[in-house]
Amino acid sequence: MVILKLGYLRSFECLRRTHSSALLELQRLGDLYNYDYDVTIEYNLNPPLDNEALNALYAVSWPNHTSFDFEPVFSRAVAYVMAFDDGRLVGSVYMAWDGAQHAFLLEPTVHPEWRRRGVGRELVRRAADAARAAGCDWLHVDYEASLTQFYEACGFRSTAAGLIRLRA
Repeated sequence: MVILKLGYLRSFECLRRTHSSALLELQRLGDLYNYDYDVTIEYNLNPPLDNEALNALYAVSWPNHTSFDFEPVFSRAVAYVMAFDDGRLVGSVYMAWDGAQHAFLLEPTVHPEWRRRGVGRELVRRAADAARAAGCDWLHVDYEASLTQFYEACGFRSTAAGLIRLRA
């Protein structure tokens, strides 16, 4: 899989042949921002947990994050997927479940330097595949309205749902 730091492309060569002027503009912009063009992301299903790496990822991704022990949460998950660039954790997602047909996508997190490059969508795709393989029929997610475009791109459709805040 090839990730361009200016967008996710399945076929770099096809883009080069059909849109050479657009590619030159992307390259020019990338050069201005010192972006690397060919980067391979490794996605791992249920890898060994590294609390230090997860806390570092969450600290730059979630404004109010405080250090947390992820082991109890991830040990109960139906599955979790992590994205690595040359061994560095750049993305994570996990799913809770009811033990049968419903999985719940939780905290898809991508390092700010890696956002808008297809990493989040690939994390969600692989999480959905893992939930399907575990026998789940449905994958649920709750999200803020500002994230609608991302979740629709991942294949989710809006439904009516309810929520009770249990702690103030």
